[in-house]
Amino acid sequence: MWRRCFFLLCPTSTSPSHPGAWQLIVVYCGRSCPISRAYLAALASLAPDFADAGCEVVAVSADGRERADDFVARLAETVGRRDAFKVAYGLPPAAMAAWGLYASSPTTPRDEGVVPEPAVFLIDPDGGLYGTCVR
Repeated sequence: MWRRCFFLLCPTSTSPSHPGAWQLIVVYCGRSCPISRAYLAALASLAPDFADAGCEVVAVSADGRERADDFVARLAETVGRRDAFKVAYGLPPAAMAAWGLYASSPTTPRDEGVVPEPAVFLIDPDGGLYGTCVR
């Protein structure tokens, strides 16, 4: 359930790259959210620490590919690198509901569909949910 309902910008699977790896799935609002941008910029600075601890980080939103690409480019300008963590896009409303996420209406006319509110899921190496924080 955790690894099959969105698309990655990078050409890798959503399964951990290393057997026995944990995953931190961070749901963010989307490209137009300055709070998400600041939060993920801070997370990018911690990405090496997560990697050292055996935990891969994946950030996901409901944005389409073009908006997600733009978000990654803007984030890279801020943090100085594009590969701090995997970024996924296309989280559908049905998956938001299944994950227990709160969804809200877009805050700007440029946004479409529903927007997931921030959340964090820690997935253990067996694919089970270890911990969560849903806003």
